[in-house]
Amino acid sequence: MRIGINVPNDLLKRVKTLQPDVNVSQVCREALEQLAARQERAVDWLATDGSVERVLEFAESRERFLQGPDWESYGLDDAREWVETITPEAWDRFLYLYHFLESKGRNDFEMLVGGTHPHYAVKGFHYHEQENMKWRESMYDYEDNHGIGTGFMTEAKQRYEKAWLAYVKEIRRKFLEHSQAKGEKLQAEREKAWQARPAPLLPPQLLP
Repeated sequence: MRIGINVPNDLLKRVKTLQPDVNVSQVCREALEQLAARQERAVDWLATDGSVERVLEFAESRERFLQGPDWESYGLDDAREWVETITPEAWDRFLYLYHFLESKGRNDFEMLVGGTHPHYAVKGFHYHEQENMKWRESMYDYEDNHGIGTGFMTEAKQRYEKAWLAYVKEIRRKFLEHSQAKGEKLQAEREKAWQARPAPLLPPQLLP
């Protein structure tokens, strides 16, 4: 296959000055052959020395590092502990706060937790933040060198809170569903008892 190449006039002039009888086509062909040979050797080396596998391992390790801890699992575990340790009075308070915030179009995680259950009684996001302080510090160092931004902790907190709320909201849904079923059953029993009541008898003193 024949192709045309563009050689800058200044470059061609320099080459001709140094070697007037230079065969430009041959020089280009030899350069391409050397390039192809280098690439072929590199491919052969990569196929045998495991470099590609190591680079892929580095990429996976870096991705795991950037993802950090499993904040969703933390949120679910803490929500489960919160539900298991909350008192009936605190649960009623939670239901009230949830309804109030929902009516205002708000989703205030701190109010839901802090307004119903002491922070010291169960784990929270800040507990896990301290638990993973080395990762947090490493991420700040990584940010300084790579400019990834400092929003990773905000994102982590959002992931934690979404998982926490998803679990507790499902518990709330089941609770309300159960309460409604119990209420309907009780009402049906009362209605049945009312229908089965004995008919009133006229007192003897009122008989004609």
